[in-house]
Order: sequence, then structure tokens, then C-alpha cells
Amino acid sequence: MAVITVSRLFGSGGEFVAEILSQATGFLLLNKKTLHKYIGEHDLPQMRLDWINEISPRSVDGLEKERVEYVNTLRDTITDLSRNRHVILLGRGGQFLFMGSKEAVHIKIVASLEARSANIQKRFNVDKATALRLINEKDAEREAYTYYFHRGDWNNPEIYDLTINTTRISLGEAAELILNFLKQRKIISRKKFEKILDKLEEAAKEKEKIAVSFERAADSSLRGKPKKFANKSEEEFARILDYYQIKYLYEPTTFPLKWDSEGNIESAFTPDFYFPDFDLYIELTTMKQELVTKKNRKVRELKRIYPDVNIKLFYRKDYKKLLEKFGIDPEENID
Repeated sequence: MAVITVSRLFGSGGEFVAEILSQATGFLLLNKKTLHKYIGEHDLPQMRLDWINEISPRSVDGLEKERVEYVNTLRDTITDLSRNRHVILLGRGGQFLFMGSKEAVHIKIVASLEARSANIQKRFNVDKATALRLINEKDAEREAYTYYFHRGDWNNPEIYDLTINTTRISLGEAAELILNFLKQRKIISRKKFEKILDKLEEAAKEKEKIAVSFERAADSSLRGKPKKFANKSEEEFARILDYYQIKYLYEPTTFPLKWDSEGNIESAFTPDFYFPDFDLYIELTTMKQELVTKKNRKVRELKRIYPDVNIKLFYRKDYKKLLEKFGIDPEENID
């Protein structure tokens, strides 16, 4: 059976095109999630399972044996899965894993930098500078991944059977182009083609909505103050703000900090309070100082990705002084 490999530039919508095809055709989609499941059955060390996210190790010294084992396991697993059904392999250097195979079709989804930037801004509700930074980082990661694991240049146009530019066509149209190509290659029969085309239109409508949806809870203006705070410290802090009639929103915005190879959010940070009059976020860190390291790291990452966001950490000692100033017992109101 055929292996259809889909490579994509970050922000081009390639992952959605692969999902549309899979949903319409019934072909098995192999992406980060499903490959973790299938390859995880081989009891590989966690380090090598992490490589499925299309990230090469920072230090490659002494890892050649592990690299070869990972690539062989990846190829063997996908080959076994394709014995009884067609599969769609998203990324993972599939164009190199199955280079020269008569049963493989290699697709690449691209788009202009401006279009990719616009897609990322819409999908994650970030500014243009952040979108461009993400594009550069993800493209560099994929380039390093294919070079290290497969010793190949993923930018080489000669290794692809079909390259599709989504700058001026929809994701559904891109999927339909691939579908027609598969029909010409006789991977899909003419009889099944029409039935699949109807399903493809339905799948495309669904995925195109997701592709432009906000994955960051940014519409904070519609959210009221909560009935319940996460802990006593936040509740007492809010009482002080209410007393002085300081306008605030509680946990209004979640900032994505890390994305996987499919553009799914792996890590995010939600500051505790936002003061619209000052355009300022406050994060309470009333836990013990030695436990604050992780939160500090997230704040630094937030400032790196979103340099225009104003955020301040309010440490335990600062909060304690504030409570004491108002005659409030810190021991009863810090948790």
C-alpha cells in the first residue's frame, strides 16, 4: 500500500491538509500523537521518543547508534502499518525514509512568508514579530532534524513529487489537488474518487475553521470576575483591589509558550491578574522561594516571545509586606 509523505513549512497549513485527506479517504494519519503510540510499543527510551517531535538533540556526541536505531524503528513501524492500508505520514523526514520507494508519494506544502505569518497571527492571536520568530524557530528545527537524522536537505525541490503553495488557495483546494494526484497515480480509483471528494469538502470546512481559530484565550473583555479564586492569596489580593476600586481581570489571558511540530500548544502561561488601566499583568508567587524557579523561567520565556507584554512578579515577601500594611495576618492568607 502507499505511503503519502506530507512535508510542510510552519504556518502553511500542511498539518490541516493532511488531516483533511485522512478524514476524507480513511487513510491512516501518522503524526506526532499516533507515532508516539505506535513507536512507543517498541520500548524506546524517552529521549528517542522525544525526537518524534522533529527536534534534533543539542549534542550529538555518542548518539550515532541511537540515531540509526531511531530511524530504522521509524521506517520499520511505518512500513508495517502500510502493509494493509494506505498511510499519510506528516513530517518526520518521510521524504527521506521512503526515498526511491515506488509505493511512496512525496508532497510538500509551502506558502509565502507573509501568508504564513498571517496564519500564525490568526491561529494563536500573536503579533507579527512573534509569528515571524516562531516561523524561523520551527523551520530551523525541522531543517536541523532532517539533516541530522536523514542527512538530507528538506529544501531540495527534486525530492518531492508535488509541491503546493497555499498562499492563494484554501486548505480544501490543496487537499483536492493531492486527491487528484493520487487518482492519477492510481492510488485512488476513479470510482472512489467522487465519494471521497464529497467527504473532503465536509472535512475541509471543519479544519479551515480550526486553522483560523484563536488558541489563546485573549477575549478577556467578555469575562467577569470569578466566583472562586485558585487560593487564599489571590482572594485576599482581589479584596484589596476591590476596596481601592482598582479595575482588574482575573486570569484573562493564556499565553502559549511552546508549540510542537504540528502547531499544538505544549506549554502556556496564564498570569493571575490583569490591570487594563495600566496594561499590566501581575503574577503572584507566594510559594516558597525555592519553588519559584519554574515560574520565573516561564515569565522569562513569555517576555522573550511577547516583548510588548508588561508583566511583573509579585513575590512572597512583597505580598507579605502588603498584607501587614493592611493589618492582615499573612500566615492565614498566604498559601
